[in-house]
Parts: sequence; C-alpha cells; structure tokens
Amino acid sequence: MANPQENAIGVPIAATLKNPDGTTRNIANATVHNFLFRKPDGECVTRTADFVNDGSDGKLIYTTIAGDLSPAGRWRLQAEIVQPGYEGFSEIGYFWVQGNLPDPVAVA
Repeated sequence: MANPQENAIGVPIAATLKNPDGTTRNIANATVHNFLFRKPDGECVTRTADFVNDGSDGKLIYTTIAGDLSPAGRWRLQAEIVQPGYEGFSEIGYFWVQGNLPDPVAVA
C-alpha cells in the first residue's frame, strides 16, 4: 500500500491473514472481521473489514471514509477475527499517513 494522504477518502486498506506457520488463514466462516487502527495520537478505532473475495484466501479490505485518516504520522493496523474454534488478533502492521500542505489562506 502506498502511503495515503491525511483525510483521503476512498483509500483501500487491505491485509492478508496468516496462520502461525505462515500459511494463509481461511476466514470464510468468520463472524467478526474487524480492523483496529491505532492513530499516531494513541486513539484506537475499529472498522468492519470486508472479505476481498470469499474469505478463504484470508484477505480483508476496508475503504476509508471522511475523518478516518487523521492525523498524519505512523499508524498501526491489526485484524480481529472471530470464527468457530478461534478468537484472536493478527500481527500488527504499520503504515504512514502523509501530511498535507497547510491552507495558504489560513497561514496568512
């Protein structure tokens, strides 16, 4: 994923879940599939992630809406999964949200 800009809307954020042995985790029967985002300021938000396909490939995706990608800085991402016989979290991933130039009118 390229580094998105702060306050961007419609940015797809995707992850592939793996088993401890490195194989792809089949999450097709998961009843909960969320992304947890830890913002640079420490706030944590949860968003429902969708299957990219049918879940058998372990791929989840979330598309940002207004207000999601703020503030700029280093973000952490973790998936939460609940399926028969398993409830848990993925490894933590990282991505950067790039800042924008200030509004020249507001600066003046």
